[in-house]
Amino acid sequence: NSHNKKVMTKSIVIFDGYNKNGKRRYLKNKKVFASPTKNIVNESLDYINNVYDTDKIKRIFVMGDGAKWIKALPQYYKFNKDIEITFCLDKFHLKQSLHHLAMSESYETYLLKFILGNNKESFDILVNFIKNNNPKREDIINKKYYYIVSNWKQIQNLYKYKMSCPMESQISHNIACLTSSRPKGYSHIMLEKILDLRLKNINGQNIKKLFFNNFNSKEIKN
Repeated sequence: NSHNKKVMTKSIVIFDGYNKNGKRRYLKNKKVFASPTKNIVNESLDYINNVYDTDKIKRIFVMGDGAKWIKALPQYYKFNKDIEITFCLDKFHLKQSLHHLAMSESYETYLLKFILGNNKESFDILVNFIKNNNPKREDIINKKYYYIVSNWKQIQNLYKYKMSCPMESQISHNIACLTSSRPKGYSHIMLEKILDLRLKNINGQNIKKLFFNNFNSKEIKN
């Protein structure tokens, strides 16, 4: 029954810097896209083309948890022949994977040091040592090992360019707090409507004004 299926809401957050207010940082010129069904990649491309002079963009950083659809994003943002597009892994997922793999702060420190030093041999030796001493945790160690190795270069980029991925907090604030922080169930249609209203609010649109403008309008828009 399709009505009982879970759906994954994908999200893209575009910003071009940070604004600071005391100790807190805010995303500069933030625009949020999210949907379980719509092509938000195309929506993000339209937005960038309409808002920025794409011929003058020199570098784009794509950051995320390493999911296939996220790692595929750089190919879409090649707006000019000279642009440099760099993927960086989200530090939250890196730290989480290192912790689950090592279960030791000192081992985590050494593993990260080996990654940043591009010392794969020493990394493998330490992982095998941890695995041999924790045979009951072999499956989770192998899983986290593969995750880190498959994102090896992206982890190095994260530290090389001193980037900070805001997606965990953005997902929590923009989507999860409304739809999944407490057990809820929605039809696909209602989920789309709730997300649409939420994104309009986050992106600075006046929902009340939009409603009354549409209510009073005789024009039909598809």
